[in-house]
Amino acid sequence: MATIDSDATARAVRPPPGRLAAFWRSFAENRGAIVGLAIMIVLIVVAVGADYVAPHSPIEQFRTSFLAPPAWVEGGNSDFLLGTDDLGRDILSRLIHGARLSLMIGAMVVTLSLAVGTLLGLSAAFAGGIIDITLMRLMDVLLVFPSLVLAVVIVAILGHPSLMNAMFAVSIVTLPHYTRLVRAAALSELARDYVTATRCAGAGTLRLMLITVLPNCVAPLIVQATLGFSSAILDEAALSFLGLGAQPPTPEWGTMLAGALQYYQRAWWMLTFPGLAILITVLAFNLFGDGLRDALDPKLKR
Repeated sequence: MATIDSDATARAVRPPPGRLAAFWRSFAENRGAIVGLAIMIVLIVVAVGADYVAPHSPIEQFRTSFLAPPAWVEGGNSDFLLGTDDLGRDILSRLIHGARLSLMIGAMVVTLSLAVGTLLGLSAAFAGGIIDITLMRLMDVLLVFPSLVLAVVIVAILGHPSLMNAMFAVSIVTLPHYTRLVRAAALSELARDYVTATRCAGAGTLRLMLITVLPNCVAPLIVQATLGFSSAILDEAALSFLGLGAQPPTPEWGTMLAGALQYYQRAWWMLTFPGLAILITVLAFNLFGDGLRDALDPKLKR
């Protein structure tokens, strides 16, 4: 029986030959996904090398260049390609460093919510009964509230606005999506023969969770994590825009938008470029996530 268990589990987890190539062909058919992937790569490279790519320090003030327009606009300066803000700081440099901060925020939020959501989802699926009902009802309560409103309430409960508190709040807001997804995938896998064979071979609950069932729930989790990355960036920017996230002079895109509101008529570039940065980043991750979903789900393949 142990041999049957090992063979069944290996067949369930190990991808067949050529599956990676087939996945890439299916993914490459989606041009939007390729564009999203290309933008993501550029963002990651820029974020990692922000100290070398940015022409100036994000907090350096040039007191002779307050509200300087972009270089191609009359009165612009070639030293500041996208202009400067009301304190004379280079907008391009702040956008580049803001990319590093936004990607770090997305990674931390997704990692935390994914880890906790996976643990809760597997626990609910395997325990069943009152534990399953309690966890799912708790997730339903979190889903009742609009995500931004719930995040604002959580930051208020934590006591003071900061980047860490905002990331923690966004992690709680996105937690129910991962929990419900893992629970549904785990329940589907528990009904399969290879799980029954592993249980009959004497495998414990922890082994069933982490070695037998979890690897077969990875595909939908990857898609959800990719889409959740963009949601985390957007929610964090919204909290910073409201003054509940990153605080000045931190070069965060939402904070930059908040500081530009009073100058939207005199200095349109202060509002336009941070908004475009958020738009392009969120769009890139959404396109990439849609491509992953189409490639990983056989029902959606053309």
